[in-house]
Amino acid sequence: MRQRAGGRRFGYNRLRMSKVKILEVAGLDHFFKYFLKRLIEGMSREGWEVVCACGESGYSDVLRADGLDVRTVPYRRTVNPLAHVPTVLSLSSLIRRERFNVVHVHNPLMSLIGRMATVLARPPLVIYTSHGFYFHEHMPAWKRLVGLSLERLASPVTDFLLTVNSEDAELAVRLGLFRKEQVLVIGNGVDLQVFDPAKVPDAKREFLLREFRIPPHRRIVGMVARYTREKGLLEFLDAAASLRAVMNDVSFIVVGGPASGDRHPLTLTEMERIAGFYGVSDRVVFTGVRDDVPDILSLFDVFVLPSYREGMPCSVLEAMAMEVPVVVTDIRGCREEVTEGVEGCFVPVRDVDTLTDRIFAILNSPQMAAEMGRRGRERVQREFDEKAVVRLQIETIQRLLEERRNGTEHRRAEG
Repeated sequence: MRQRAGGRRFGYNRLRMSKVKILEVAGLDHFFKYFLKRLIEGMSREGWEVVCACGESGYSDVLRADGLDVRTVPYRRTVNPLAHVPTVLSLSSLIRRERFNVVHVHNPLMSLIGRMATVLARPPLVIYTSHGFYFHEHMPAWKRLVGLSLERLASPVTDFLLTVNSEDAELAVRLGLFRKEQVLVIGNGVDLQVFDPAKVPDAKREFLLREFRIPPHRRIVGMVARYTREKGLLEFLDAAASLRAVMNDVSFIVVGGPASGDRHPLTLTEMERIAGFYGVSDRVVFTGVRDDVPDILSLFDVFVLPSYREGMPCSVLEAMAMEVPVVVTDIRGCREEVTEGVEGCFVPVRDVDTLTDRIFAILNSPQMAAEMGRRGRERVQREFDEKAVVRLQIETIQRLLEERRNGTEHRRAEG
């Protein structure tokens, strides 16, 4: 097994090359479309050669049409380790064949598979971005132990850890997964040119209300999420039923859809059945996956994310950028995006009564809601600009490569 940063023997030497060749590894292709595309575009502007490796979920051709170099590999979301052998072999073959000088892995499962592939391929630099460790305080102790054990297995073959929230960074050091100098918090970011309420015309809002068959006078509570239980969709629909019972002028919108490989997926049919069970079928609109999320967010009076686990949810930042007050669960990531009573408020995980109360309070205080929305956009402008997040990652990778080059040259001179 290779040593940690600073003492590694390289399988091949690409450090003298002036051009960066980087392999970005994620579980499924939709992750590149919705979360990594700006980063890859920024790397390409630097003159870097970027290749994306992932499982197929229907977006690969779209990404290729946009100019991304996408290589699909076999990938299954399963706990059976033998099922991942083809993925490890495929990735290690790709790394050796194309001689990348950086391998950058994402997502809990694929990051483990990708780092196991680097044991065989031995690239000069391995970087792991944790978009939220899988193990967290709201899961059973045995699951948390398994997740932690897998991270311990992979950390010795990881040179550097990037985290989207500071809690994960502190946890990684405290648990001995990484040294402090091996960890950097990068946060998450929003494209403030795209998520700008001033750019949504009234005509567009009116069009969307007609499309969704929502009367103009209705107040709207909404969320943007994949159809999976851990996003708190059942709690959202339960709260919708309670709110509908005391408010005649409220509707609900859920933007998103099923995602291949989710641990606890829900289909549209199941979502509609659950809405019927709670008696809110006539008040909930399931839009499916949309490309006009900023326009739909502009309809919301309150944005809700009652998730059980997050890294640092982009959807919350996007809502804040659109000047929508937010109600979120008191979990890592969300705690770094929202200040209680300033941009929105927190609720405990799975606490439907408190969730209902907080939404009700904001809906019935238009002045407070407007102030929360204004402060939310100001905070995103100040702390969560996507351009700054992309630049930080690029500069960090450049620094790490330069340190590798200098270290290699120094060892050669001594030899």
